[in-house]
Amino acid sequence: TLLKSYDDIIKDYLVNGIVEEANNIPEVGCTNYLPHRAVIRNDKETTKVRIVYDASARFKNEPSLNAFLDLGPCLLPFLFDILLRFRTGKIALISDIKQAFLQIEIAPEHRDFLRFLWSDDVYKPDPEFISLRFTRVMFGLTCSPSLLSRTIKAHLEKYLKFDDIKLYIEKLLRNLYVDDSVNSFDSINDCITFYNVAKSSLI
Repeated sequence: TLLKSYDDIIKDYLVNGIVEEANNIPEVGCTNYLPHRAVIRNDKETTKVRIVYDASARFKNEPSLNAFLDLGPCLLPFLFDILLRFRTGKIALISDIKQAFLQIEIAPEHRDFLRFLWSDDVYKPDPEFISLRFTRVMFGLTCSPSLLSRTIKAHLEKYLKFDDIKLYIEKLLRNLYVDDSVNSFDSINDCITFYNVAKSSLI
C-alpha cells in the first residue's frame, strides 16, 4: 500500500542516518517544518513511490524557506558540449551517483530548518506526531544543485594530484551533469579503467 511504502522510506532514512528525531527545543525563529507528499511513478520498475518535500511552501504574505536560500553559482558544464563529446567514442558508459544529494551532510545547527512531521507508528489506532529533521542535503532546496556541484568538484579535485588517474578524473569532471556521468571511449580497457577510477574516487 501507499502508506506502507511511504513509512518504509522514512524508516529507511532513519536507519541510514539521513533523518533523525528532533527532540530538542530550537531557538525561536530558527525552525521550519516542510510539508511532504508522495509522487507515484507506475512506469518505474524501482522507486515507484518518492517523497517530495516542499521548501517553497509558505503562509500567506510570509516567505518560504527557499526564499532565504542563495541559489549559488551554476557550475554545470554545457549539456550540448557533453553530448558532442559523448558521440566521439565507440563505447558508451553512462552512470549516476546514487542518492547524490543525500551524501552531503548538513551542519547540526542548520538541521532544524529541515524538520517535518511523521507518525510514531502509522499502524496504531491513535498515532502520535513526531518531529524528524534531515541531516543531509535534500532535493528541492534552492541551493541543493549548487551545493552538490561544489561538493563533487571539491572532492574529485583532491585526486588530480595523482598522475596515473588525473586524465580520468578530468574526464569525469568535464562530463558530469549534476549527478549523471556521460562518457564514451575507443577501447574496452580504457572504459573499464575509467569505471574503476570513477567508482573508487566517489566512495
